[in-house]
Amino acid sequence: MGRKKDKALVNGIVGICNPFDMLHIEEYAKNLGFGIMWRIFGDHMLKVLREHLPAFRPLEGKIGPLEEVLKKIHTPTDFDDYITSATHGYGTAHDCYRKTASAAVLCHITKPTLFVNSLDDPMIIHTVIPYEECRENANIILATSSCSGHLGFFRGWKLEQWLSEPALDFVLCLETYHHSQSKNNCSFHFIFTDDIIRGFGVLGFCLLYTSPSPRDRTRSRMPSSACKKKKKKKK
Repeated sequence: MGRKKDKALVNGIVGICNPFDMLHIEEYAKNLGFGIMWRIFGDHMLKVLREHLPAFRPLEGKIGPLEEVLKKIHTPTDFDDYITSATHGYGTAHDCYRKTASAAVLCHITKPTLFVNSLDDPMIIHTVIPYEECRENANIILATSSCSGHLGFFRGWKLEQWLSEPALDFVLCLETYHHSQSKNNCSFHFIFTDDIIRGFGVLGFCLLYTSPSPRDRTRSRMPSSACKKKKKKKK
């Protein structure tokens, strides 16, 4: 989105647990538990790769024989060194991380974007979240949850995932706005969690979500259907 700017072929995006800066994340993960967690993630990626081996066969022209490549993969960095970078034309994993870091292009985002991260994510650590860059761009909403882990976002004792609801409402709101004939000065209010950073004023519907974090037993919500475009006050 940041690299394509106005030429992006979408009207908006929702980014969940965006890494923002993989170099920073890799450095942190390699030192977490003496690197044990990083190797565990590598083992998991290797397992998935083995399970879907036929899907990777077409890449052998770029990465070499898969059986030989599998022997070299022990961490996510190895995976990106031998597969991701080779497939997409980068020299190394670090070269890929530097050139694809989304934090560097947030200032160029020109379409409505919602980022949702958790402050206790064990992998996408909170120190990589580019608060200032998000504040400076009025097209970005950055919302954070206090305790949703990595792609968790559960609530209540039944551990129901709640993120899909506001994310879907956000997308439907974008669709409604872009298909509406009247696009006057409208406002879009998104009280996502108690850590909301910024909203943007381009849409004509109101969504209200109040702290739907895993520690809450109940959640307060105003459905999007209950909010309509504000009518101009008559004098």
